[in-house]
Amino acid sequence: MPSVRQIRRRIRSVENTSKITRAMSLIAASKMRRSQESAENARPYSDLISNTVSKIISQSYFQDAEAHPLTVSREMNRITLIHITPDRGLTGGLNGNVNRNAFQFIEENKSSEISVIGIGKKGIDFLSKTPAKISESITDISDRPEISDFSILLK
Repeated sequence: MPSVRQIRRRIRSVENTSKITRAMSLIAASKMRRSQESAENARPYSDLISNTVSKIISQSYFQDAEAHPLTVSREMNRITLIHITPDRGLTGGLNGNVNRNAFQFIEENKSSEISVIGIGKKGIDFLSKTPAKISESITDISDRPEISDFSILLK
């Protein structure tokens, strides 16, 4: 039978674990709230992009005018895939799903020259095991990324 001291130590251990778990929960809730606010703030831009793409497509397909250059079908010889994953784990099935879809895309387009821009350590680690060529990689992005973090994409 455990001594009183061991029982007290165990109780303190459970209490400390409970405090840590509660703190982690509060941090996760705060990050989730911040992410939701960011998504809501980006909605007008998303709507504008969606409307622009819809206009381009409708002009190309529903008018007798010449098709818009962005909607003309052409052969793909070179493809650049931008592969975005987190730097760390603990994201549920996100990393696995994103990596699986990227691998499937690479396999389906083997006949084309594929270069990959990897964003996030987990995806870069995965892509290094595939036949795709990683042309650029970006890691260690903060929770609040700046446009300068992605200057590689602006080339």
